[in-house]
Amino acid sequence: MADATGTTVWRWDQVEPFGANPANDDPDANSVAFDLPLRLPGQYYDIESGVSDNLNRTYDASTGRYLQADPRGIVTTTVPTATMSLAANLYLYALGRPTTLFDPDGREVQSCCGMTSAFPDALVLVGLECMSTCLNDTVFISSGTRTPTQNAATPGSSSQSQHLTGLAADVHIPPSKSKIRRAAAECGFFVLPKDYPKHVHVDLRDGRNPKIEPDECVCQQIRSSP
Repeated sequence: MADATGTTVWRWDQVEPFGANPANDDPDANSVAFDLPLRLPGQYYDIESGVSDNLNRTYDASTGRYLQADPRGIVTTTVPTATMSLAANLYLYALGRPTTLFDPDGREVQSCCGMTSAFPDALVLVGLECMSTCLNDTVFISSGTRTPTQNAATPGSSSQSQHLTGLAADVHIPPSKSKIRRAAAECGFFVLPKDYPKHVHVDLRDGRNPKIEPDECVCQQIRSSP
């Protein structure tokens, strides 16, 4: 950043995806960056506490997480209906994908293209987190809460789809569809028996509640299976 005379008044070289770069925060090594401590994603950084004020939440770049949960208790995103990572919780910055997504105010993950696709209800996110823990792997989804228009445009969707209520998710491989089905059942989901080419449909119909912590013995068997 330069002033009217062309003199550099601020410079910061980000070298880590989540924004951490301790070398920039040394006033002796880089006084320009220290004097105007703007950090990822463009908000102010407190040199003493080591965290950034991202308007609605406080962000710690060293861990890639917020210090507070999402204020609405649910994650939404302007990512289109493409595979997105959910191996995280409501404290994670940009769904763990800081090189492709950003979160300017601590409330909504955004993509570069401004297209929207809502995540499912917070209860479903709890179940997906349980599945991620059980599988010890990243869980991916391509569809969560749909509008009636989105649902009508989805091939094979029913007018009674649980996606319309926010209680469903389409879960993708890796690790495998068989493991996804078993982990989903362990974590309290109803698993639709229909076999889709690339995903498994899970939902919380009939008042089901997800587990927070899966049975580790069951999960070990799932992880060791084909």
